[in-house]
Amino acid sequence: MAMQPGRKDTKIITPHGGYRGLKSYQTTEIIYDATIVFCDRFINIRSRTHDQMVQAARSGKQNIAEGSMASGTSKKTELKLVGVARASLEELLLDYQDFLRQRGLKLWEKNNPRAQRIRKLAYANNRSYSTYRTYINDSSPEIAANTLICLVHQANYLLDQQLRQLEKQFTEEGGFTERLYRARQRVKRNNINKFASCLPAGRKRTYLDNNRTPIGANRPSMAGGSRLRVISASRRVDMAAGYPDLMAEKLAEKCPPAATHTIVIWTKKPHNLFVHKRLNRTIKKYKQLFILYSITGLGGTALEPNAPRMEEALSAMPELINLAGDPRRIKIRFDPIIHLRSNNGRRHTNIGMFERVAGAAAEHGIRDIIISWMAPYKKVVAHLRHKEFEIEGLHPDRIQEEYTALQGMANRLNVRLHACCVDGLPRSSCIDGFLLNDLHPDALACSTRKAKGQREGCGCTESWDIGWYLPCPVGCLYCYANPAL
Repeated sequence: MAMQPGRKDTKIITPHGGYRGLKSYQTTEIIYDATIVFCDRFINIRSRTHDQMVQAARSGKQNIAEGSMASGTSKKTELKLVGVARASLEELLLDYQDFLRQRGLKLWEKNNPRAQRIRKLAYANNRSYSTYRTYINDSSPEIAANTLICLVHQANYLLDQQLRQLEKQFTEEGGFTERLYRARQRVKRNNINKFASCLPAGRKRTYLDNNRTPIGANRPSMAGGSRLRVISASRRVDMAAGYPDLMAEKLAEKCPPAATHTIVIWTKKPHNLFVHKRLNRTIKKYKQLFILYSITGLGGTALEPNAPRMEEALSAMPELINLAGDPRRIKIRFDPIIHLRSNNGRRHTNIGMFERVAGAAAEHGIRDIIISWMAPYKKVVAHLRHKEFEIEGLHPDRIQEEYTALQGMANRLNVRLHACCVDGLPRSSCIDGFLLNDLHPDALACSTRKAKGQREGCGCTESWDIGWYLPCPVGCLYCYANPAL
């Protein structure tokens, strides 16, 4: 259960639970009940799809409940679990759409009168599965599937709103660890005042001057003795491409230049960094920008429908160097390398485009190229299948062979190759505190401790990510976050 906006709760363990009162939970409970009936009616009970759809519907409901109960001691866990619920419902939505397409049944448009009638039921009093029973139990497959698609869209909308509110509360009010810290500081301050009250006036003033500091003023320093933060914008979504105003707003409100070491910008579509006036003005206030620029050679294809095509992507390098002030402050992410097969048997891979991308980077003085291979997350597999692509499994030996070939090209071009979270290959850092310290124009230090919460093979150092899993407008089919498809 979330706190009221703006409320500063002084309890260490804040009010939590209360998920049954959430519209998102109520809607996912209906979806779960309806999916069981739908699958029993229309999907072979021995089919793997039957079990997967029921489990996806259950995951949508259960993760909201689990996140709500965990929120008292971990807002981070609540955010993560609500995000999992949202991803599970996206998977379920694709299953229902696949059901209609594969059977030649009609997918209702948003303005279809029948879809509008279903959506209006959301405002019914005491809404439950019974409200939709006739559409699921007694109707045709087309009506039942479209009814559930309407319900999943409504639940996804509610969860998107819930995630935004949770993110806002977390960034404004902090989490459990920060509440513990504040509580300890209050006790410490009270103890200092009690002891000081027993001292003579002269000694009391000296004691207070030496011991009393504002709450939060004596937080542990980062490695190197600096309190300056590295800001990441953002691993989770291309903020520059899709949310330039939000990015500018968050930087202005949460990341004062005087307290910021470096802004690390992750982008595949950097146009707004140059032309969006508010964002451009904002980022130029910071001492150091570091840009992680993704180019895979797939821009403009069905796999990256809204990413720039190869020529446009490569042509942005000089302007990015001008913005960052040094080509060493840019790393190219040739990420991911894909191996797919479409339903007509045609194979798709971008590995042959590496040399051109790395060559262009080398010409402009950019020496670091990061690579990885596409991970077959369940959600990614579902997105690809929806567009009639299948992942070709790669044996570790094949990955090693490809890495060796790419390393040979990198050596010839005099660029450094880094593998991002690839088993069997050296660990690397997209965000590298040691490099950021070396490049800082004022030689100031940031943390060089390993980042928490990242994958085991990740070598990144600490940063604060100001993004969240908002729908990413670039729409990459292979993305494991939240692509707008």
